[in-house]
Amino acid sequence: MHIILALKNKQAVMLGSGEGVWNRLHVADLVDVYCLLVQRVLDAPKHSEEAPSGKDGYYFAEHEQQSWRDVATHIGHVGKEKSVFGTSHVKSIGLEQPAAEFFDGDTVYAERLLGSKYDHDLWRIESRWLTQTLKLLNEG
Repeated sequence: MHIILALKNKQAVMLGSGEGVWNRLHVADLVDVYCLLVQRVLDAPKHSEEAPSGKDGYYFAEHEQQSWRDVATHIGHVGKEKSVFGTSHVKSIGLEQPAAEFFDGDTVYAERLLGSKYDHDLWRIESRWLTQTLKLLNEG
């Protein structure tokens, strides 16, 4: 998506101020999380507590994060270096362009997927809970 928008604009772009952040995780690491969870469920009779499931079973896994600005800056540098763009400067765009390009013009949907801000306090709570959960699962 970033690259398509950059090519159409003939320079790297970011949504608004570029503060929107995504978490990322390598698929191999996610497989490890699923294996730990499945093992915990299979071993449940051996434990006094079962791994939470259903409405109580939310599991979050992430390793790193990147922002629109980080991604766009890198695209800008590579695009300039490869002579695809005349500048490495990052242009700010509104929701309308990605909404039109990828979400049938639905700016509300585009904002939900692309424009959310990272909630550091919420993540600290979720991260602490995930760390404790994975520790329990590893102790099996």
